[in-house]
Amino acid sequence: MLFLYQGLYGIFVRLEIGSLFSIAYGILLLSINRIGLCFFARNFKKLNYENKLIEWEINNEKIVDRMINLYESTYSWELIRGVVDTPKGFLLYPQQHLFYWLPKSKFSSEEDIAHFAFIAKNNVKNWQQIK
Repeated sequence: MLFLYQGLYGIFVRLEIGSLFSIAYGILLLSINRIGLCFFARNFKKLNYENKLIEWEINNEKIVDRMINLYESTYSWELIRGVVDTPKGFLLYPQQHLFYWLPKSKFSSEEDIAHFAFIAKNNVKNWQQIK
């Protein structure tokens, strides 16, 4: 913002044409986050993860998620920051601003849902239930 203000001051008060550089640099600094987001979105679309099935394997020691022929990730429960139980599924937080959605409709049975909830409650520090 300082470059933008300096540029405007230079043009309108001191009548310096060189201040256009300060204005352009200030605008660039203000828009750098938006530019980065556009590049991220474009590259994410190239990954072609849309509408791919993810298989989850969950037990007392670890969580494994895999997308067939693309990747496999293994997490220990210590790496999971929290789990939120909602009426329609579970939010599994490996990071503060990243979560995985596990819909209850995709579990094999009600017993599997209850078993996952039991394991998650016992293994994470931050368990929440939303009704």
